[in-house]
Amino acid sequence: MDKKVIASVLDDLGALMELLGENPFKVRAILHAARAVETFTGDLKQLADEGRLTEIKGVGESIAGKINALLNTGSLPELEELKSKIPAGVFEMLKIPGLGPKRAKALWQNLGVTTVRELEYACNENRLLELDGFGAKSQENILKGINTLHKFAGRRLLSEGMGAVEPLIEWVRESPAVIRAQIAGSVRRGLETVKDIDIVASSADPESVMERFVAAPGVIDIIARGHTKTSVRLESGFQADIRVVTDEQFPFALHHFTGSREHNTLMRSLAKTMGLKMNEYGLFKGEHSLNLASEEEIFKALGLSYIPPEMREGFDEVTLAGEGKIPTLIEEADIIGLFHVHTDKSDGVDTLEVMAQEAIRLGYKYMGISDHSKSAAYAGGLSVDSLKRQVR
Repeated sequence: MDKKVIASVLDDLGALMELLGENPFKVRAILHAARAVETFTGDLKQLADEGRLTEIKGVGESIAGKINALLNTGSLPELEELKSKIPAGVFEMLKIPGLGPKRAKALWQNLGVTTVRELEYACNENRLLELDGFGAKSQENILKGINTLHKFAGRRLLSEGMGAVEPLIEWVRESPAVIRAQIAGSVRRGLETVKDIDIVASSADPESVMERFVAAPGVIDIIARGHTKTSVRLESGFQADIRVVTDEQFPFALHHFTGSREHNTLMRSLAKTMGLKMNEYGLFKGEHSLNLASEEEIFKALGLSYIPPEMREGFDEVTLAGEGKIPTLIEEADIIGLFHVHTDKSDGVDTLEVMAQEAIRLGYKYMGISDHSKSAAYAGGLSVDSLKRQVR
């Protein structure tokens, strides 16, 4: 179980404790520890094996015991016990953007709302207006949050997808049978949320690649296995698919399995107007595939400038590429500062000094500290006096 999964479990534990009205200081400690674990850069398992988990700032003996339980058994009995005390649907309601444990508890106990669907009905019937602390605006925001939840059901943040795929792609590339391997799909396009992980590889021995793929660290289940495609389930919960093709087919497969359906349709249509046929295996003139070694060469063969993966969504990227007007995309090196930063004075994990030094190391020109205010006591919000001391 990796640190992101452990942090997620601790987050769930803290949310359940708050739902059930447990000590707010304990809740805050759990949530603070979750952030500390998530941002820990060392080997969490090694630290646990050496009995040194409490060296992580914010992790005491009690929380260290929970982390050990998760590392050793993959489960946390305390979490399951708390889950049994509330309707399952109430816990699901916490996934609605903007709906925290306190409000979910009020809806459950005062309106008897126990599922997302019931909450949607209650909003449509204006029943939330009856509750203290709720108004027309908050009801409207909850409805928007429910719509967002429906829209992105089963999807997770890009950062989570990157965290899951990066060690996996390195594992695949280490196989002697692999010629080339690349991340594809929505992760490569940089979508804000992603559903699963796609990898494209080239090899003259696909069976060896499949053998290595299913043996990757973090694989907990083999969903399907074939000669050219294999799907597995990772500890992180993501489904990961690998497609293995010949090296001649690799650029075409990478392009096809990177682009959205709409982008691929535009590209096939363009190829057709030029008397060509395009699919995941090649760009064909008659029965013969053009010998193209990269995606750059594919675009060039179609009279296009290179289209970055982030733009392959089926909007106007093909037209822009045909006119040589693809814009220069923002790169990490273009970022010169951050505005939304928390320190350890509220629910961050490092001091203001450490964070300022890191900002300087990164070459940033500014950093905006936005620690929680006193109204967010659950997150260690600063009192007026604490804020004055921090400013000094």
